[in-house]
Amino acid sequence: VHVGTATDIGQVNDVHPDLVVLNSVIQYFPSSEYLAQVADTLVHLPDVKRIFFGDVRSQATNEHFLAARAVRTLGENATKDDVRQKMAELEDIEEELLVEPAFFTSLK
Repeated sequence: VHVGTATDIGQVNDVHPDLVVLNSVIQYFPSSEYLAQVADTLVHLPDVKRIFFGDVRSQATNEHFLAARAVRTLGENATKDDVRQKMAELEDIEEELLVEPAFFTSLK
């Protein structure tokens, strides 16, 4: 058993995975820079052939998600301004990391 942060994976010498699974965890990373650091470490591990990123919240679809949440919360009689205000409120309290899909296609 190893205890550490995701960025510590490069310091674990006795484990040689060919597959790394990051599922339902990225949204709790502190920043996109942290995710980039973890991804960079993983792609440079000698035995890693595949990395699976699962259950990742998309920045690209977040505006639609916020709009749907706002309309659901406010009801069908909400005005456009009401919806925009609610969307801004929801965005302000968002604590989870959202990732642009292009991030993953840029990994080398």
